[in-house]
Formats: sequence, structure tokens, C-alpha cells
Amino acid sequence: MTKATPPKCKLPLRRADNSGSLAENQAAKLAEQAGYSIIAQQYTCRYGELDLVLCQASTLVFVEVKYRASNAFGGVLHSITLAKQRKLVQAALCYVAEHPHYANYHMRFDAMLFAGSQQQCQWLEAAFIMA
Repeated sequence: MTKATPPKCKLPLRRADNSGSLAENQAAKLAEQAGYSIIAQQYTCRYGELDLVLCQASTLVFVEVKYRASNAFGGVLHSITLAKQRKLVQAALCYVAEHPHYANYHMRFDAMLFAGSQQQCQWLEAAFIMA
């Protein structure tokens, strides 16, 4: 089975308070277009929130969606700090504990980054690893 390449996208965002929600919705659409099944959106537990939980074959993909209007302060990628990564891993483990039928699936942590006035999406597969 060949691996689907995540598409590059242009996000039709408007400057508004709900830009993050628009980015999450667009990220979900892109994931479906790339052949992923959306298992959950905005899953929350005591460790935090998982923006998207996707599934493809035997891989469970936890996606952090980030939108920033500008690249000030290091840009959108730098907003996914080590502390944030740890919370995402804990939330993912919580998700799998609540859904044990996914216990034998491979887990991957992706990031979908929306930034700047060009409103481009960058999909980083395996943006970080579970340590």
C-alpha cells in the first residue's frame, strides 16, 4: 500500500476570533481528502485536547492544528513546545485507554500549521515522537 502524500492547501481564513476553529475544520477536510478517517475532533481529557484523531490502515494519527496570523515570536511551529508535546502524548494515551480496540495500532503525532497572510497549510507527518 502506498503512502498518501498530504496535500498542500490554501486556507480561506478571515481575520476573526474563530480562525483556530476554521483551521481545525479545514485540517479535517484535508485529512479526509488524503484518505484518512476522522475518528475524533476536539477530544478532551484531564491532560488537554487533541484537535484531530485520524486513522489510516493500522495507524492512529493525533494531529495538533495551529494557526497564527504572523510568524512573530518564532512562528507557528515553535508554539508546539516540549511541554505541549508531553500533554499531547498523555492525552493520546488517555484516548487509547478509553478506546482499547486501538491499543495495537501504531501511533503518530502530526502537526498541521496554518500561518501568515498567505494562509498556507503545512502538514508535518511525525512532527514529534513519543518519548
